[in-house]
Parts: sequence; structure tokens; C-alpha cells
Amino acid sequence: MEKNLGTKKYYQEAMKMINEEKVIISNGINIGATIAYRDKNEKRPLVLLIMGTGTTDRDGNSFGFKTNLYKNLSDMFVEMRYVCIRYDKRGTHESTGDYKTCGLSDLVSDAANIIHYAKKLDYIDEEKIVVV
Repeated sequence: MEKNLGTKKYYQEAMKMINEEKVIISNGINIGATIAYRDKNEKRPLVLLIMGTGTTDRDGNSFGFKTNLYKNLSDMFVEMRYVCIRYDKRGTHESTGDYKTCGLSDLVSDAANIIHYAKKLDYIDEEKIVVV
């Protein structure tokens, strides 16, 4: 396949190579997450996407406002040969807990638990983890 980043056809072909799995990561509460990857045949670096403020979902969408910002960012990292995990913050969408009462330490703990989970996956290079 010719690599011409400006064509719609190239983008469509690249998206066919991206696999996604929805998982629940549990450690006291359940965190709904999506793991995006090309294949599981070799260890790859991990990018963990942490959502910004507010209650957007793991794809970057809010009620009535669909951008797929984080899904598109995830796809870009996978295209660059990373594995990418994005997740719903505590108390939002497919994650349990109470968004209104959780603090920064809870959110940091959730991210650390996701990294701990990811390090156990055979196709993650546990020495190469980037948090975005």
C-alpha cells in the first residue's frame, strides 16, 4: 500500500488495521476502557490517554457534541505502532464510582491501576509507557 497521508483511501485502509477491545478494569471500582492496537504478535509501547476535565466519554464526546477527539488521537497512535488505552473517568459513562465526589488522587489512582493492568498484557512493552 502506498503511504500517501493526504488521501481518504489511505486513511480508510489504515483504519481497517486497527482493532479495538472494550474491557472493564476493576480495582474497587470498574473503569470502562478501550484498548486499540494493530496486532498482538509483538510487544509495543503503550500510550495511555487521560481525558481532560468534564464528563466526556473515552472517545471525546459529550452529550449532544460528538467530536471523537480521543478516538481519532488513539487511531493516530495505533497507526504509529503504539497500543493505546483510553477510558471513561470514574463515575462517567461505563465506569462506576461518583464523579462528583472523586478527587485528583482518585483519578491518579485510576490511571495507575490501568497502567498496572496494561503491564500484564503480553503485547505491551512494560518499559515503554507514555501518558498523554
